[in-house]
Amino acid sequence: MIRIGMLGFGTVGRSVYDLLQAHTERFPDMQIVSVAVRQITEQRMTLYPTVQFTTNPDPIVTASDIDVVIEVMGGQTETYRYLRRALHSGKHVITANKDLIATYGETLQKIASAHQLALLYGASVAGGIPILDALTNLLPGDETMQVGGIINGTSNFILTQMSDAAMNYDDALALAQRMGIAEANPVNDVAGFDARYKLAILAKTAFGANVVTTQIPTQGIQEINATVLDEAKRLGYVIKPLAVARRLGKS
Repeated sequence: MIRIGMLGFGTVGRSVYDLLQAHTERFPDMQIVSVAVRQITEQRMTLYPTVQFTTNPDPIVTASDIDVVIEVMGGQTETYRYLRRALHSGKHVITANKDLIATYGETLQKIASAHQLALLYGASVAGGIPILDALTNLLPGDETMQVGGIINGTSNFILTQMSDAAMNYDDALALAQRMGIAEANPVNDVAGFDARYKLAILAKTAFGANVVTTQIPTQGIQEINATVLDEAKRLGYVIKPLAVARRLGKS
């Protein structure tokens, strides 16, 4: 039996839990034994009566009877400390935390390798497309010279509504928030920070490049309006939120 501890139980955490519970025939040897949350609410306990909630992540990352830690709590510094302790305690780690991996991924990977543990973060970039796995498992003779694409769905959705449905930016953002596509505070997505973290991870995976995220030129979509979109259309273009990294030379 693979015993799992989870850090976080928000939208993503609940989805992970529900997925494992809905497909027990596919994952018969997996059991979530403890979940760390910031607050234990009556609603949470009512909806998930069999879940053992705690507000203290420390027992999860150090417990001898937990094999895998799934991190879905977000954040960087505090989360890094917990995952570092988990790895030092002999636990495999799974995370979709792009901010964390872009900043501390190399350090965490060294710890995981030293302890012969897995650090899995494929869902941190284009979760529905196994791009990191594909780049990691290239044939020895292959060489990647460029990676890029639309890697932030929120910005892409907003621009599509502005272009195809003639919505203004504020209305398109409000629609994305009502649909759960955009966060209440959407700055990471619309300012390009989310894509910047993901691109740093892609560059590291594709080229072995240690990129400082703040040094990646970044432009958000907040200044895009109907005039800009119309001018692009007149010239035969469509504006999309692309993230691109190129390898220059052999270094």
